[in-house]
Amino acid sequence: MTDDRKDSRRISRRVVLRGAQLAVTAGVAAQAASCAGILGPKLSKADAHYQDMPSGQQRCAGCVHFESPNACSVVEGTVSPNGWCQRYSAKG
Repeated sequence: MTDDRKDSRRISRRVVLRGAQLAVTAGVAAQAASCAGILGPKLSKADAHYQDMPSGQQRCAGCVHFESPNACSVVEGTVSPNGWCQRYSAKG
């Protein structure tokens, strides 16, 4: 004989996996929207902590947000290919 109350409180693996899938999907969608500039206007250089020199090996030219020859999808104004900001995200 089984206790129905105990069984009704169990969470199935399918429910947990579905919840995890939804969380990951939401995170990816938010990142894509951010990259596309959908979530708002570009940041000022000050807000992005932009600098005209690289941070170690990290530089604008190697960032997914860099738009050749000297623009960025998340930072206002012109940027140097050798610059860097806190929104840096390496190209895949």
